[in-house]
Amino acid sequence: MIKTSTNYDVAVINYPLMDPRIKPVDHASHMRLDYTSVDPWGVPIYIHIPFCSSICKFCVYDRQMPDSKKTLDDYVEALKKEIVLYAETPYIQSLKIDSIFIGGGTPTTLSSEQLKEIISELKSNLPLKNPEITVECNISNANEDKIKTLYEAGVTRISTGVQTFSQERRNILELRYTADDIYKWIEMVRKYPFKDISIDLLYGLPGQTLKEWLNDLNTAVSLPVDHLSIYKLTVFAYVKLYKELENKTVPELPQEEQIIEMYMEADQILKRNSFLVQSSQEYCRKDNKSRFWDLTYDGYGDNLSFGAFSFGYVNGVSYQNLPDHKEYIIAASEGRFPIKMVSRQITPEQLLERTMMLGFRRSFVEKSVFYEQYGKHMEDVFGDILKEYQDQGYISDNGSRYELTPLGRYYQGNVSAEFMRSTFGKVSSLKKKMAIGMHVLPDALNDMKGV
Repeated sequence: MIKTSTNYDVAVINYPLMDPRIKPVDHASHMRLDYTSVDPWGVPIYIHIPFCSSICKFCVYDRQMPDSKKTLDDYVEALKKEIVLYAETPYIQSLKIDSIFIGGGTPTTLSSEQLKEIISELKSNLPLKNPEITVECNISNANEDKIKTLYEAGVTRISTGVQTFSQERRNILELRYTADDIYKWIEMVRKYPFKDISIDLLYGLPGQTLKEWLNDLNTAVSLPVDHLSIYKLTVFAYVKLYKELENKTVPELPQEEQIIEMYMEADQILKRNSFLVQSSQEYCRKDNKSRFWDLTYDGYGDNLSFGAFSFGYVNGVSYQNLPDHKEYIIAASEGRFPIKMVSRQITPEQLLERTMMLGFRRSFVEKSVFYEQYGKHMEDVFGDILKEYQDQGYISDNGSRYELTPLGRYYQGNVSAEFMRSTFGKVSSLKKKMAIGMHVLPDALNDMKGV
């Protein structure tokens, strides 16, 4: 049964979960990179830039402000070396790579030349197939010269975190710039023929009303943007905003019922304005889907990832890179795979579970594709879960595929987590939540202190 009181605030996307007790002598052998892939699936690449010019008070991720230009130079050189390490293997050369997402952090903390170097290294070493290339930007360090350079380097999509157009909410979150600054920046970017401009919005902000959220949405759909990502604000105990909420120096967060209503209203507004669901958080205008999000959540192929603290999945093995950028730089510079931990090789049962849990992150799983891949009907493997979800109103069956309802998309983390049953079995909900949050097997949690 879905327990909506146990929400998975960390995205449920890494499976099989990792085991930090595994210490491969040779990561290339552990991931079987000497094999040749015969999978037909396209493969996305995620590049992580962990640096920001300032740290948002609500940010839950591992971000740093670079202490010098040398730190950025060293990081880019290490990133290029990691790319080459993978590119030199038969397995990576046999992949069909056709989307790249450079995220963070703030990639535009890097100089135009550094961003060009990364893109050039990818193009020179990997089997790219006319790739879609996305770069996340911050208007504070993505001026017109940098935007022009990105376009000329082959970038096809630009993304930026707006969060809210309400100046009152922006002041509470200590976001720099005004809504007018954002409009002018988007207008500048539109001078260049990018395939897509994407913006992120947050809901469930301190003191935010439904009316304010609807104003944000209506403003967003009136802009010349092609993709919207809507994220519920999650406040963890170690961020500055948590302390302010605790001390009551900022307004309270909306109640859960109000936040659900915000999501439901957003779904309706976006659909009425010709946006399609691309994942539980992603909406795109018709005929302008992002390949990266489709491939990341299709549930079948590999997800290749580079950079400190990035997560990937290659040839049946999940991996997490070293989170500390200094350790990452040392490892890559020494010609070692800069990996912190890996999973065991995926089992046949987990392979089917991975397809379901990732597919529902995208919001649907096609029946015919599942059968063609595995020779099994979804109902024969997961019929009990699917039926229960349908009875609860989280999943609908439209004949050709199982699809999350809007309420199911809101609780997508809970839905996806249920399909990881070979890993969790009778594990308690608390331990399950901890394991998913830390991306590790539940029986490895007791050993984490020494890792």
